[in-house]
Amino acid sequence: MASASEASSRTSSGWDELQQWVQIEPIPAAVKSARLRIVELQDQARAGRALLKATDACLRIGCQEILVDMEKVHFPSASFIVALFEATAHARRKKAEVRLINLHSTALNNLVTFSPLTYLRVENDETRVLEELGARLPRSTAEPVHKQNGETLGNGHPDREPTLAEEPWESRQVRPESRNGAGGNGELTRITPDMHQRAIQVESTVDEIYDVCDFVTGMAEEAGFDEREVGKIKIAVYEACLNIVEHA
Repeated sequence: MASASEASSRTSSGWDELQQWVQIEPIPAAVKSARLRIVELQDQARAGRALLKATDACLRIGCQEILVDMEKVHFPSASFIVALFEATAHARRKKAEVRLINLHSTALNNLVTFSPLTYLRVENDETRVLEELGARLPRSTAEPVHKQNGETLGNGHPDREPTLAEEPWESRQVRPESRNGAGGNGELTRITPDMHQRAIQVESTVDEIYDVCDFVTGMAEEAGFDEREVGKIKIAVYEACLNIVEHA
């Protein structure tokens, strides 16, 4: 784990970067409120991440009303609109509210015409998707898999445990090693095709979730996922991490 000084330095650096995209301004009001002013939109994906960080920062200090100033946002992208949805969802989970102010007609038009189908990837043919993934398609229960030395394997012996070669990839992707085996510590060992692993270690705080999201989405982009798929991955990773932080 990082030392207190390292964590403080990283938090300060992250805050300075956030302020380059979104400025947080307290609002004197009957209920605790703040204005989030979008100041930089050169990269709307990064601006969206900064908006989420700023929203969570306001929620942590008890803000009940968060006003997102959209004055500089003329044409919000799909990823930025999704960030607005995420910020609103985060606020409502804390019984707070996000409101958009100074909204241009062009921005309003982008919001009105936005459809989840322009962001989400919907597949109508499950079989075709599984074939693209190279997944095993279900076999007939009466169909034997193959024969070896005259013995029928697979469905021919339904009570026999499958060998590692026959075992589906999904079931052997993560398996515990014996404490007396090569690992010696009983930890889970992930089996990957090339056994090359990349990892990130962060503190269990909401601020660090975005570093995890950036780490995972960066690998997704390297793997060739399009923007829509990367967005879905980011949302899934964020929700999973937030659930861990809130219930740890």
